Amino acid sequence: MRKNPVTERRKAQRLNIPVPIRYYFYAKSKALSKPVTADNISGTGIGITLKQPVTKGARLKALIYFSDNPRPVTSTSRVVWCKKIPGKEGNLFKIGMQHVKIDTKDRDRFVFLFCETMLNYFLASSEKSILRK
Repeated sequence: MRKNPVTERRKAQRLNIPVPIRYYFYAKSKALSKPVTADNISGTGIGITLKQPVTKGARLKALIYFSDNPRPVTSTSRVVWCKKIPGKEGNLFKIGMQHVKIDTKDRDRFVFLFCETMLNYFLASSEKSILRK
């Protein structure tokens, strides 16, 4: 019997663009985490890899640093899933987060900076492939 294909539940395609973020969980202290580079990002969510598991449903504030812009975009996000990835040097945890709210003052900046970062990333990638030929 043939298995049904897995249905993609995301509302937007995630792009594998490295974007630095910092975050803190609302339930814990307001101390910021160490910087993390996002595995992927979209207009609706972000994926990161951490050394510790995170509870599904946990809320956090993410500070997203696009390009070289020193002022981050602030997003309130919710952990949608956490998957353990066993490794030789210990376990890692892939975390999928959904943007619940992007501050009104940051919404337009998010769209502009996201598009600018995406364009710069893909232009740099295509330049590298052209230079290799």
